[in-house]
Amino acid sequence: MRAFTALCILIAAASAAPTEVIYKNFIDWTIQHGKEYSNAGEHQERFTNFQTNLALVNFLNRQNKGATFALNQFADLTQQEFADRYLRQFPTNIARKSTLPYNPRKGYPETWDWRDHGAVSAVKNQGSCGSCWAFSATGNMEGVYQIANKEMKLFSEQQLVDCEHDCMIFPGTTEQVCDEGCNGGLMPNAFTYAIREGMETESDYPYTGKQSKKCNAAESHQKTKFSAWQWVGKNESAMVAALNDIGPLSIAVDATYWSYYSSGIYDSSCSTSRMNHGVLLVGYGKEGQKDYWIIKNSWGTSWGEKGFMRLIRGKNKCGVENFVCTILA
Repeated sequence: MRAFTALCILIAAASAAPTEVIYKNFIDWTIQHGKEYSNAGEHQERFTNFQTNLALVNFLNRQNKGATFALNQFADLTQQEFADRYLRQFPTNIARKSTLPYNPRKGYPETWDWRDHGAVSAVKNQGSCGSCWAFSATGNMEGVYQIANKEMKLFSEQQLVDCEHDCMIFPGTTEQVCDEGCNGGLMPNAFTYAIREGMETESDYPYTGKQSKKCNAAESHQKTKFSAWQWVGKNESAMVAALNDIGPLSIAVDATYWSYYSSGIYDSSCSTSRMNHGVLLVGYGKEGQKDYWIIKNSWGTSWGEKGFMRLIRGKNKCGVENFVCTILA
């Protein structure tokens, strides 16, 4: 019954504006994003998706939960297509037998943003490759390296996509998880590889958005190695401590309904028990009575707040506390 009601709401919202107006907006959108379709059937299919997504955006905005939503580069995709291209499942219920130590009585600032301290690189775009895990991992490496060396060095996501195929059975689980390039991976596996093999820079091994059949890491290229990686405790205080003491953190979240986030503090639909997207936690802030996390995504600067999101803090929203880890310089 709930699904039927939601469907009725979307249909009503889609019909609120004249079809010819929506179609003109669709054509303007295709020009803006350089979209070309192979035939009239595909054109009609994508327009139908555009209408459905417009209805979804209108519905989410009417909920008025602090964030705003808008159509963006994903507007002609179905929700299933979006999930297939950009989201990959992460293991849940991982037992953290060892986590970064922290002193819960140590004082930390009320707000903190590593963007203000040079430890966050520019927003990148993973394209239609399911490589969010690689961008989360390199973002963490870049921040940790910058804090330790006072130099921003951009590390290669493509190296991880092409070369890193480590596997791991996580504590508390029985399934071995292996990294598979554009088909998904996990940040701890990427960290294990970076510690063992070292990381090339983005300029030496540039991103292509697709997986190569072979690893093209070159012995002649200088590589940066790291000492270890560590879990962060599954609680807000441990995350605040690690953010301040170590730097930006790799996290996994449920981003099922993040596709059309535009601005504001996200407090809309998502799960605390499902994780399907790797991102970078770069800080935390406060707006009025609302505390929030600051998250860097890998969907380009046209998504969200120039590629970033503010996520409500204090609720484990979207499972933000469930899968937190960091490499160590």
